[in-house]
Amino acid sequence: MNAIFNLKNIPTLITGIILLITGPILSQTGAGTAITANGQRIVSASDTVFEYAETFYIGPAAQWEIAGVLVIYSKNVWIAPSAKITGTGKLIIAAPGSNPLYTGTAPTIIDGNNGNYITLNIEHKNPANILLSDISDPGYNVENPTYEKAAALNIGADFSFEADGADVLLNGNDFLFNENATIRNFSAQRMVVTNNTVNGHLIKQNSNPETFDFPIGIAEGDYTPASITGSNTYYVSVTDYSFIDSFITAPEKGMDRAWHIYGGTANSMTLQHNSSLTDGSHYIDEKASIIQHLGNGVWSSFTATDYVASGVHSNTANIPSAIPDFDKESAWFSKANNVINPLLIGLLNFDAYRKDETIELQWSTITEHNCKIFEIERSKDCEIWNKIGFKESLSGGENGHQKLDYTFIDLQPITGYNYYRLKQIDQNGNFTYSIICSALFDKLITYPSPVKDNLYISGLSGKETIHIRNMTGKQIREARAEDFTISINLNDLSDGIYHIDVVSDNDILLSRKIIINK
Repeated sequence: MNAIFNLKNIPTLITGIILLITGPILSQTGAGTAITANGQRIVSASDTVFEYAETFYIGPAAQWEIAGVLVIYSKNVWIAPSAKITGTGKLIIAAPGSNPLYTGTAPTIIDGNNGNYITLNIEHKNPANILLSDISDPGYNVENPTYEKAAALNIGADFSFEADGADVLLNGNDFLFNENATIRNFSAQRMVVTNNTVNGHLIKQNSNPETFDFPIGIAEGDYTPASITGSNTYYVSVTDYSFIDSFITAPEKGMDRAWHIYGGTANSMTLQHNSSLTDGSHYIDEKASIIQHLGNGVWSSFTATDYVASGVHSNTANIPSAIPDFDKESAWFSKANNVINPLLIGLLNFDAYRKDETIELQWSTITEHNCKIFEIERSKDCEIWNKIGFKESLSGGENGHQKLDYTFIDLQPITGYNYYRLKQIDQNGNFTYSIICSALFDKLITYPSPVKDNLYISGLSGKETIHIRNMTGKQIREARAEDFTISINLNDLSDGIYHIDVVSDNDILLSRKIIINK
């Protein structure tokens, strides 16, 4: 039986409980128990009611009027779509682990079944989270929604985060707030988690221009909220770039987060991310703008920074007015610091490899716009750069979205590490630099020839491994360099021809035959 703390009302309340709660009540003794409420329930302003059953079913005929406080310790809460939960009081989602009848930290699993709006203030006090998830119908045979509506929870009053760690995990389901609903006390420790997917959104309905904060992130503690001012119904989620990797052609210019937003135009949009933790190598927060995906890996460009504070950018012009009505490719938004053309060149890869006595550079692009030429620059210290060649764009200066492959051979690499970057120049003379890649080029020397007792190898960095094989390919000796020169005693080997490989980080720096003749 429910515990009700106003002793003077016990006789009346006992009668009320018998009359007002219909359906089977399966006991409330804690672990493994369940209770079903499928009728009228009234909690007066002076009362506090506790639900201790592990599973709590709120049936299709439930009509609740809560003027006092209803505290639910249950681990599983199933709400029929037609159930009505209203009142001027509040509903507290308490931590099941603090239930006096059983212990164990656990999330509160709620299946809202995309039902009626809960027009009762809710306080979320479970530091182990609320998890939106489908729960089996206890036998009412109500129509079960599917996909993101399967366990959707609809809020029609105030929802307040009341404990650190008390997040809401969407788990592929919608969390919807109507035009009268509010959300409070959110932070990086009290947020809505998208699980790095757009199967499920935090949704806000607005009939008048209002500002709503969407305290979202891809994981607990990864706080990347959005704020939108407008008068439409906005669907908002967030992912990292891996979720839309086909759209992100130059991740080094961005900050590894993309917001999925649709529902119609707005007056303003503010996006926040954890600057420096997720920023790309070419991203500059103070010069960044909010950008919109236009399709096929092409992103919008604007002419002014949207910077407000570290990791916070706001736009009241082009961006919010371009929020699409429905889910489409243009529903993706991110940030980039190149405000002239944030994703001018989509560089898929840029690598350098030693090839005999040369170094070969390879790079591929997926998107080129107005591109004219690539100049190749080399440095030995990443400070002073020199042009060593160029490659004309294979796109012919046209705009397009296709994979183009390039190769360049450095015929005269310098001894030691060679650092390379691309300077992409467009038809108007504007240019951007690529990421930096490197390759080690050591002019290794082996002596004497032929070898009598000791083989010497010089020009090493002290990190290489030397493998010696006979002519059948069998490895017969291995040595590790610890200095610039190594001496390997081969006195125990028979006269003949042998093969040596000098390897560093799985790259073969030298492959050569030696002769032993005593």
